[in-house]
Amino acid sequence: MVQRLLKIARQHGAETVFPEVRIGNRAALRRYEKLCFVQIGRRRNYYPAADNKREEALVMSLEL
Repeated sequence: MVQRLLKIARQHGAETVFPEVRIGNRAALRRYEKLCFVQIGRRRNYYPAADNKREEALVMSLEL
């Protein structure tokens, strides 16, 4: 699905994409890294988590 969305983004003239990924979502992080995305930032306390806690998001980037 990510590859399809990247193709659509290219077709619409996008130059860079910036997904945000929950730091605990290891499968998504591996997938983005496999597609050559790089981490460019971190959003602390971004996502709601269990027990009224918050979880960080990693901001990724890929130049098309």
